[in-house]
Amino acid sequence: MSGRLFGIAYVRLETDRFQLTFYERKFEDKKILIVDAWCFGFLKGIRLDSPGWKALKKDRPDLLKSLQLFGSPAGWKEIDGSGDPALMHKRWSSKITPTVRAIHRYWLAARGARYGAESGERVH
Repeated sequence: MSGRLFGIAYVRLETDRFQLTFYERKFEDKKILIVDAWCFGFLKGIRLDSPGWKALKKDRPDLLKSLQLFGSPAGWKEIDGSGDPALMHKRWSSKITPTVRAIHRYWLAARGARYGAESGERVH
């Protein structure tokens, strides 16, 4: 193989150093992270292979909470009805990056259990 991949981006994710990038906006002299679009897109990606995500949804449904809050109409309604949407945003938006890291670790472990044990190779 020539080392070139056509139409496919291969990224080796170093889980604990991974940082998401969000748009930011100033509001009342405070920096607000705009996380809705990112979370919406992530959940849309999950829907592309809903059967493939059943294991995570069953084993660790808590991992999707922050993404669902910011990336779904039901989540937006929950934030708006919380009594203090700004506090809710602050509390939950900070959990998105650790959530994505945890999701990555979950899939690494699942893939390692499935494939790594058979071949003895390291699974990334």
